[in-house]
Amino acid sequence: MKKARIAVVLLLGILLVSGLACEGDVDILACVPSICLVCGTYVQQVDSNNYIELRSGCISYLYEGGTGTQGTWSFNGDELIMKWEGHPVATRAEIRGNRIIDDDGVVWVKQ
Repeated sequence: MKKARIAVVLLLGILLVSGLACEGDVDILACVPSICLVCGTYVQQVDSNNYIELRSGCISYLYEGGTGTQGTWSFNGDELIMKWEGHPVATRAEIRGNRIIDDDGVVWVKQ
């Protein structure tokens, strides 16, 4: 019984620390690598050379138009918010199944 309590305390500690690494109103479990259901690579439907990576720890990477940019991602309710280095305005999007639909209506499909 004591081992089970220790395991629960350790798990809660890991979840708390992982959640603190993310920004905004985030589902703490979204940042845990083994639980992150939205993590992965999403390829732009119109141009498959462009892609977004949502990584565990709420780290993101955008490759578009021949250049790449690091960033962070978070959720505000059901809205996905991606902030990119060097860009003052965040990208807002929603996830529908295996697709990200950004605020310009561009569709990115999870691979």
